[in-house]
Amino acid sequence: MNKDDSSLRREVKFVANELFSNDISAWIMSSKLFLRKQFQDRTVNNIYYDTYNYDAYTDNLDGISKRTKLRYRWYGESLMLCDGMLELKKRENAFGFKYTQKVEGLDINNSHRLLSMAIRNSVPKSWVYLLDYYSVPVILNRYRRSYYLSKCKQVRVTIDRDHSVFDQRLSKRINITKKANTVQYIIIEVKFHPDLTEYVSEMIADIPMRISRNSKYINSVNSVL
Repeated sequence: MNKDDSSLRREVKFVANELFSNDISAWIMSSKLFLRKQFQDRTVNNIYYDTYNYDAYTDNLDGISKRTKLRYRWYGESLMLCDGMLELKKRENAFGFKYTQKVEGLDINNSHRLLSMAIRNSVPKSWVYLLDYYSVPVILNRYRRSYYLSKCKQVRVTIDRDHSVFDQRLSKRINITKKANTVQYIIIEVKFHPDLTEYVSEMIADIPMRISRNSKYINSVNSVL
């Protein structure tokens, strides 16, 4: 899993209360990026994995410059597991990289053990050490995501809302029924190649939200601790 220049990306995040939904919609319509819907909204579901010592969680809280997150992601309204992707997200200072592997043919009856086996059988051997290290299913989170693309097709903007979190730490079966109490908020993520940093900074200077260091995984874990 060697990173290359094409996989590099920056993510600038903005967080706001749901009360600012209309302001955000107005910004999307008038943005200097000339944003257009990339495709229809969809629900994103993730199971995040960590170590027994919560290394991914603590590395993020401590602001470690090099850190890693591992998750299984699928799309759709149903919380019942279906074919998806194992995703490895790496961050080095301000830059991020994401690597994915398809996981298909799931028939696991909502068991964490069987899901782990299905993932292990679907990925290359070079990923196995990650599965051994980040072996603990911690949380399942889900949210509704809207996708936008700039006119130049070099900048993606996503808007996430309607967040739900399900604690996975103490259950052999995947918990899709007992929902944690979560604060509702809206997250805008602006994603682009680092070479475009100056251009994007100018284009989003008028966004009606505050830049925030935000992690859905951290927010989700905090909601169940």
